[in-house]
Amino acid sequence: MKDRPSAIADLKQAFNLTEIFLEKIANQTEELRYHTTVEIENLEKLLNETKNWLDSTSAEQDKLPENVDPVLKLDALKTKRAALERDLYYLVRKPIPQCTKIS
Repeated sequence: MKDRPSAIADLKQAFNLTEIFLEKIANQTEELRYHTTVEIENLEKLLNETKNWLDSTSAEQDKLPENVDPVLKLDALKTKRAALERDLYYLVRKPIPQCTKIS
């Protein structure tokens, strides 16, 4: 029970990092952008799905009395955060393609 607020805060921090990254990408010109549209859309989709999941599950959890098993489980929070961070860090660490000049 005590770990759940910390796990929620960690997940929200992952939301924040993902949103900052997506905003940075959106502000780049097409020539400077080296992430594919599909990669960006997949990250946005995962972010939105995870946010919706947290909102609905939190609302469901808030309705439950304290003596009932939780619906918002610590393992699920950690799994959702790990999936979001995995996709985010994949794009963050993606190497910038080297341009070769043809003479």
